[in-house]
Amino acid sequence: MPSRPTSLAEVVNLWWLKKRKHARAGNNAYYYAHQLRANGPQWDGDATPRLIERGSSETTKPKSAITRYSWVDDDSKIKVYVPCEECASDDFVHLDWTEASLVLKIDLPDAEHVLRIPKLYDKIQSATCKVKPGDKVVLTLKKVVAGEEKPHKWWDLKKT
Repeated sequence: MPSRPTSLAEVVNLWWLKKRKHARAGNNAYYYAHQLRANGPQWDGDATPRLIERGSSETTKPKSAITRYSWVDDDSKIKVYVPCEECASDDFVHLDWTEASLVLKIDLPDAEHVLRIPKLYDKIQSATCKVKPGDKVVLTLKKVVAGEEKPHKWWDLKKT
């Protein structure tokens, strides 16, 4: 390991060596890539705390995937039960759906809980959501039925 420079001349010589190396290597030089860049306000020597800038302190809630749910095939519809003890009303719940997918978002104080099913087992005609306060959220998915034929059984909620 090289020894530390002991004289001012050695320090100046090392500084010039680094400068010349940077001139040759440009922005790819090691010392350029690892140099400290101060981007804060200029220090005036006063150590007392002061406000530097004002800004919003909005933070986004963490998102949590819903992994606990149950479902049942009830001939012409599918019912999905999501336990939610903190849900008090329908204001906490938002449902987005297409004929082949659904996203349920439950906005609680601690986090936003999300049930995302990108590929349902089969197509659906409609989807509704109802909150049973202090208990659960119930999704009702109405199956697409062609003509007067009997709807077929879903063996799974998700298409694999």
